[in-house]
Formats: sequence, structure tokens, C-alpha cells
Amino acid sequence: MKKLLSAVFFLTLCCSAANAHPVKVTLSNGQVVYLESDNYQSAADMIADVIRLENQIH
Repeated sequence: MKKLLSAVFFLTLCCSAANAHPVKVTLSNGQVVYLESDNYQSAADMIADVIRLENQIH
């Protein structure tokens, strides 16, 4: 859960940047996923996608 909260904070900062860039997310099972920040309208959308990915692996 601590990693997820850290990811939420990081994603919030990343999505507010002017330029799109890949965001590295490490899921709880150790799998690394790169999300393109330009594919999301807000940090909340990206966070929802990370949570969806987490739920799929459990």
C-alpha cells in the first residue's frame, strides 16, 4: 500500500508536467509497466488505471 501511495503522489506530479513522457510504475508483484502520460487527461485517470492493473494481478 505504501508503494501505491508513493505512486499516486509521483503520478500527480508527473501528469501536471507540460510534456508527455513515459511514467514507470512497479506493481506489487514486481512487474514494471510504463504508462504514457499523454494518454490520460488527469492524474486521477492514470491512478485509476494503475489501481485497475493492481486488481487484475490479485
